[in-house]
Amino acid sequence: DHAGRLPLHYLLANPGLTDKTFNLVATSGSPVAFRTGDAWESLPLHLLCWNPALSEGGGLRLMKLALKGGPSSLLGEEDTEGRTPLHCLTEGPSCSKELVKIMFKRFPASSCRVDAIGRTPAECAAGNPFMTGKGRKSLWKYVHGLEKKQQKQGGKYARTTNVETSASEKSVDEDDDEGQDDSKLEGPGWAARLLNSKFVQGLQARLVAKD
Repeated sequence: DHAGRLPLHYLLANPGLTDKTFNLVATSGSPVAFRTGDAWESLPLHLLCWNPALSEGGGLRLMKLALKGGPSSLLGEEDTEGRTPLHCLTEGPSCSKELVKIMFKRFPASSCRVDAIGRTPAECAAGNPFMTGKGRKSLWKYVHGLEKKQQKQGGKYARTTNVETSASEKSVDEDDDEGQDDSKLEGPGWAARLLNSKFVQGLQARLVAKD
């Protein structure tokens, strides 16, 4: 359509999605549909990761069915904002440790990927607007643990170490009712990386030139 979306995009974005509906429609379509991005380069999998249907009882089955629709490399595909499906899941309304675990097993490297403004999936979890308090902190710890695990294994997307505490740690600490201090994160916070990015520096240069 005008948004570059196929029926599969709308199916996986539908809040009323069930595994029975998925099996009926998705399995009868072309496998190419799972690898097709819309006008924002979002795959059907990106949209599924934002779908509140994943928080229902059949959420895990839906995710497993969707991951069978294409190669594991789809989990490394980015939309126009540089987000992988894991980014979308960790900042979406239906994120859970179980869903993250499934995606991590299929494509571990996605845990260390950064989006257009430099956020890892762990940092997206730290700022998840649909979660608060201990629930959000628990999710962040889990996703960040997977990120560190991937780094130790020499992951291709490992981040810089021995830097200041990142923005994600500061965010979750604000919701920590117990006031406990966590160990410092590895890698600069996304806010700092954004301010130091060539994109922002270019904007600043143009503003100075106009003055």
